[in-house]
Amino acid sequence: MQFPARSMRGAVARVWRRGVALALGLAIAACSTAEPGPVAPIALRIVNRGSEPIHCMVNFGHWVTQDLGVIESSDSKTLQFHRQPSDGALYVPRADGQRLMMIENIFCSAPDDSAASRGQVPLLPIQTGRSHRYASVCRSGTPVRCEAPEEGG
Repeated sequence: MQFPARSMRGAVARVWRRGVALALGLAIAACSTAEPGPVAPIALRIVNRGSEPIHCMVNFGHWVTQDLGVIESSDSKTLQFHRQPSDGALYVPRADGQRLMMIENIFCSAPDDSAASRGQVPLLPIQTGRSHRYASVCRSGTPVRCEAPEEGG
């Protein structure tokens, strides 16, 4: 039995090392471009500091709504959702876990007159912020007035 020349074994070893280096480089590149892991939820507390109850509702894309119910005077409700790190878009995972329900608006109004009294919770401070807890103070009126959410709520 004959062994390959020493120079041939060196060439095979160099090719093998280059192949291993290439495979490791590709594996590292794949890890660095992977989607980020799950993000921590954001909590928004809507506080009613008005003298009358208010009714709040989340509007998602494609005309889907979620009723938050009535918030009595001096009471509050907290909802949780997520914020995409790339663009600040707010969402909740859909029940089937396959898609995201993107939040377009949060409206609050008088319980018996939503058309005339509808006001909006400003979402821009949450979309551009870094905190995971916010509070927005709303007051009954025509329209309901909601302050920009503040961090730490």
